[in-house]
Amino acid sequence: MNEIFGTIRPACTMVEVSGLIDPRMLIEIEADAMIAPPAP
Repeated sequence: MNEIFGTIRPACTMVEVSGLIDPRMLIEIEADAMIAPPAP
């Protein structure tokens, strides 16, 4: 993994809820973010 991320360590968060407003709803949200290096 060090070859891909270098000194950046990815983070992972999981949240569980007991129920949604409508039982037919299923949801999954995934997001990736990257901090760009400062401009020269």
